[in-house]
Amino acid sequence: MVLKVSGLSKSYIQGDGTFLDVLKGISFNLNASEKVAVMGESGSGKTTFLNCVAGLDRFNSGKVLLLDKDISSLNDKDLGSLRNRDLGFVFQFHYLLKDFSVKENIMMPCLIAGYTHSKAEELALEVLEKIRLLHKAHSTPRQLSGGEQQRAAIARALVMKPALLVMDEPTGNLDEHLSDDIISAVIKLCKENKTSILMATHNKKIAEQMDKILVLKEGGLWTQK
Repeated sequence: MVLKVSGLSKSYIQGDGTFLDVLKGISFNLNASEKVAVMGESGSGKTTFLNCVAGLDRFNSGKVLLLDKDISSLNDKDLGSLRNRDLGFVFQFHYLLKDFSVKENIMMPCLIAGYTHSKAEELALEVLEKIRLLHKAHSTPRQLSGGEQQRAAIARALVMKPALLVMDEPTGNLDEHLSDDIISAVIKLCKENKTSILMATHNKKIAEQMDKILVLKEGGLWTQK
């Protein structure tokens, strides 16, 4: 099992001092190579759920095990190392470093992990070829189209061949044709790497391509497919 979530709860303090309960005791398992979509209305807590699962946001109670490691018990260094090697995250915005080339952006996780420059370059070029962006390796992010920028962000998230890829509305800013093309490439690459997918999306067509569809509503997670 790649991910095991038990009794996950998260609340925020509002301006008037009261608490807003966003996640209410969610339990959820994700198996190796499994693809899961999380749907729900805007403001339902999808991003909060993904951030908690990925260790980007602290939660109030419950437990999240990533590859049997309790992320809430890890210090910042160990949590960062776990995310670097075993978890890729793709946001709605690409967050590429504008002063570096596409290839250099994708090499970053490898260099952070301690790989040699030549090995990092080899892995970056390999994933760029698989995601059909090798011809843009030496371009800067500002020279790419929106679809190419998101493709590069996905390549960066997958260059370490993580056990889990978390995606938060990865095609929310793209048209239908680009969305279908990118998701198709992601599914293919994750299948090759045996990487599990956990993706928040509003796109029903994309969600249907996953093995399972979950709906986040009123703080709970419900199975739709």
